[in-house]
Amino acid sequence: MLLLGSLHVWAREMKSWPGAFHGSIRILNALDLDGVPEAVAELRAIGELMTVPPEREAVLVGVSSADIYMATAAVRVDKEFLLKAKRLKLIGSPHTGTDHLDAKRIADCGIELITITQEYKLLSSFS
Repeated sequence: MLLLGSLHVWAREMKSWPGAFHGSIRILNALDLDGVPEAVAELRAIGELMTVPPEREAVLVGVSSADIYMATAAVRVDKEFLLKAKRLKLIGSPHTGTDHLDAKRIADCGIELITITQEYKLLSSFS
């Protein structure tokens, strides 16, 4: 939920930036959120939610029209991914690992990356 709160604040700030979005915010979600209706509601409060299976082909098709990508660890964010992500402004990843994210390339593209890797209080509550 911490990640969703960060996304919500970020999206609210981005909406006020001139030219930040072309119409409504489009969120591409590749996470299984079936058991987390509050997360779905929070994402829908930010913008248009498009959910796809956590498969590379489906994500690559959807990312071309997305402003935000809720990343699954099953799909690597790499050069091919980022070349298709023309509108992408933010990637949110609720995973403790970041092997699926090419953080340098993401930053080079001017895309913000939000992960839970530095959320020590949250992470320590898992063990």
